[in-house]
Amino acid sequence: MAHNGGSVVLSPNGEFDGDAPDVAVVVFGENPYAEGDGDRNHLSYSALDPQPLAILRRMKERGIPTVSIFLTGRPLWVNPELNASDAFVVAWLPGTEGAGVAEVLTRATLHMDYPHSTEPAATAPPILVAPSQPNRTIDTPS
Repeated sequence: MAHNGGSVVLSPNGEFDGDAPDVAVVVFGENPYAEGDGDRNHLSYSALDPQPLAILRRMKERGIPTVSIFLTGRPLWVNPELNASDAFVVAWLPGTEGAGVAEVLTRATLHMDYPHSTEPAATAPPILVAPSQPNRTIDTPS
């Protein structure tokens, strides 16, 4: 980044001094879990953790483009976060395979149904899979 004249500033709360950033990359999501530790009574992500949504909305109010990277182990209802983001990536819980997240960010996306409401059985049509091979198209499921 620095060799191209840029810089990266870590700001866990989304605050910054001086000039506004060119873009905000907001990384948020679930902590790793197994078995009962991951049980939830609600599909809404922001119902249990409203801080990332507040940061995204604050960036939007200031006119700062945002790229959201959402770490999760399952589909959750993230419509408020989607609507407050200019770009949105579901990176899944990377565990020891963080390099896989970088691959997804640069070469492909994952195919998964996402909730379109907070009801447990409500899922939206599958998200279009971006090809990992250049110039290859994938038809949208009907």
